[in-house]
Amino acid sequence: MKPEVTGLTPGSTVPYRSDGMREDGETVSSAQFSLASSPTPNTPLKILLTSDLNSSR
Repeated sequence: MKPEVTGLTPGSTVPYRSDGMREDGETVSSAQFSLASSPTPNTPLKILLTSDLNSSR
């Protein structure tokens, strides 16, 4: 499933979480995250890349 969000105001941020159901019927939820819409046109951008991978090197 690939969700799509439409109708956000450019430059806005909204909270979201993902909910699902396990095979045993128990409902599970993710932590809350922030979703940023497309930036306002002609706005300078700052991009932050992160990773949750741990390296043993």
